[in-house]
Amino acid sequence: MRNAILPAAMLCLCLALMTGCKPAWTGKPETVLTIAQIEEAFAAQGIPLQPETSGEARTASVLSMPLNGVAPVLFVIHDGQRIAVYLYASAKGVTRAEEDFAEKTAAADVIAHGRYAAANALVAYDYASSRSAMGEDIRVAQAVQALAKRL
Repeated sequence: MRNAILPAAMLCLCLALMTGCKPAWTGKPETVLTIAQIEEAFAAQGIPLQPETSGEARTASVLSMPLNGVAPVLFVIHDGQRIAVYLYASAKGVTRAEEDFAEKTAAADVIAHGRYAAANALVAYDYASSRSAMGEDIRVAQAVQALAKRL
């Protein structure tokens, strides 16, 4: 009888330890953003996103390269500035994409740009590609910040 109690006690102990290692359920699933939501956020800031159709951006900018296995959806905003939107399954994908960007551009002379993250989205803003001296538009950062606040 004593021989049967020891294995049963060990099994209970193992189950208790394994159950304690699980992350707590918060009751709220992770928010996943869509291209439509990103377009709406930019439009609310007065920046309509126009799809990049020339194909020029695919080779013109380091910000249009695939990151963490995802190719971006490319847009053009005023005066030729480019926006690259990377959508991942979760926020972890964004973290890995930023690490991937750092690795791929470690030895490169990267153009002036901004990178902003909200939930599963990474937005890269190439304001150096402007055909004028317009410079960075702060509304781009504000659009992504507005998305993050809604989550």
